[in-house]
Amino acid sequence: MFHHALASACLHCLSRALLLLNIIRGASCSSISLISLELYVVVYITRNAGLLVKFEGWEEVVEVVKIGLSVASVLLLRYSPHASRTYDEGVDNLPRWILLLPPFLLSLVFNRVVMIVEICRQFSWYLEPVVLIPQWLVMWRRKNYPFWHARSSNVCRLHAAMHVYHGMLECC
Repeated sequence: MFHHALASACLHCLSRALLLLNIIRGASCSSISLISLELYVVVYITRNAGLLVKFEGWEEVVEVVKIGLSVASVLLLRYSPHASRTYDEGVDNLPRWILLLPPFLLSLVFNRVVMIVEICRQFSWYLEPVVLIPQWLVMWRRKNYPFWHARSSNVCRLHAAMHVYHGMLECC
């Protein structure tokens, strides 16, 4: 794993850890999109489907931590008594299939190799750009931008920028 890819993965872990910390400490969850968090879980599980076959080194450990933190944030937001009181499901109501269907079809059509692991990986690459759409909709509908949530989102944006940089280096 390149150093910038490791830095990107660590930034993702940091953003999820900040989110978990603030939910645990009792911050309001009214401006969080559960749909975005669930889509992040889908992105990272499908991107790392190869971990079922090959698990060697620190790179895979970081990926498992990313998946664990993403799953923990979804479970905490869905089942925590405090989070379920402050989470507004009426604002976070974008149908998931609208976001999942186009990347899935793209991954079936534009794929180099017809292997399930490669299709899952391509699906995750096409899904990642649309993951934050539900989050932006929730924040736009609520007109509420808490500082801690903005901080976590900025770290997540840094992660995305590092991810794009990593993709550009792989292409060249």
